[in-house]
Amino acid sequence: MAYTTQALIEEELQMKFDANSTPTDSSITSWIAEAQSEIDDTLQRKFTTTTETDEYHDMPRNQNFLLLNNRPVIAISSLSYNSAGLGSTPDWVALTEGFADDYLLYKRNSKVKFHSLNYRIPEGSQIIKVTYTHGELDGGAVPKTIQRLATLIVSERVLDTFMNNIRLKSPLDITLGEITVKHTFSAVAGHKKSYWEKADRLYRSKGTFKAYTYNQN
Repeated sequence: MAYTTQALIEEELQMKFDANSTPTDSSITSWIAEAQSEIDDTLQRKFTTTTETDEYHDMPRNQNFLLLNNRPVIAISSLSYNSAGLGSTPDWVALTEGFADDYLLYKRNSKVKFHSLNYRIPEGSQIIKVTYTHGELDGGAVPKTIQRLATLIVSERVLDTFMNNIRLKSPLDITLGEITVKHTFSAVAGHKKSYWEKADRLYRSKGTFKAYTYNQN
């Protein structure tokens, strides 16, 4: 599930992309994927559904909980512990989620708390195995804030391409008497800065500062 689409970017910039445009539609597709990776890395969570299969965890002495590696958790499909321990053939014992069963899941902070077994789970290395899905969705869809952020990031990159093309052709403004006609480069640079500022505000709204460097030269 991509965070934005070519159609949204075309609507944002009021232009169309195809195999003959600059940039091409293939470039837009690649930039969407790169924007998604940037957002995931910066915010340290994913806004689409991802499955982690057989994620192993250690169990320290006298601990009755574990923290999964990714958040937030949508659902656990299987969780088990190795009753045989290291040095023996694994004997995986399946556990069940629920108040009347073995553990509770706190989805937002990815915490699993054992209650019926508590300290019957022995301490050991990679003694717990869990498969689960995680991701931050809004009613099963990418949150609108993240969709908007991805659209701005790719749109800014499109404007970078325009600025590079304009710079190669003519970097100067035209002055006729008291009238100055600003070159298209300046207008595009202004739009690029606007997108940069909007993206920066969205990152801050998600609790993260993104160290952008804005330079129109």
